[in-house]
Amino acid sequence: MNKSINKNIAYIAFINIIVITLYKIVGAIIEKSNLLFRGWVDIVYMINLLVFTIIIIVFTNIFLSYKLYSKIKNTIWKDALNVIFVVIVGIVIMTGYFIFAFSYEPEHIVYEKNQKVIAKVVPLGFHHINVDFYEPVNIFFMRKSNIPSKAYDGSYDIYEKR
Repeated sequence: MNKSINKNIAYIAFINIIVITLYKIVGAIIEKSNLLFRGWVDIVYMINLLVFTIIIIVFTNIFLSYKLYSKIKNTIWKDALNVIFVVIVGIVIMTGYFIFAFSYEPEHIVYEKNQKVIAKVVPLGFHHINVDFYEPVNIFFMRKSNIPSKAYDGSYDIYEKR
């Protein structure tokens, strides 16, 4: 059973590597066309980075368990290494959530100046927001619109339904 779990983790890591590589390659290509990824694509990329980081830590622990645990006779040290592993994974997960929470920029489809555009709400500190407008190209990409950005006081999403 342990080998099948390791094999599944390896498959997940491989898929994550493919997604991360595709994101970087396509990002470099579309940058030349003045296109940007939609917000949900960036979120998928960030989640893949977080999962890949956790997988690297898990593989490191598995490798150490095969190499190092056989040399350690004291069970207290083995338990201590497992606790350290769990703490490191917890720190990585919490750091990922923290980064995600402060880098999230919601997008809304709105009509501005008789155009259907994507309004991207960008926080500027804790007391101001900036709304940038983009033309939707498809579900993956958007292009900067000719509509000028708007700045608002307050740290709330002005397009969020209340």
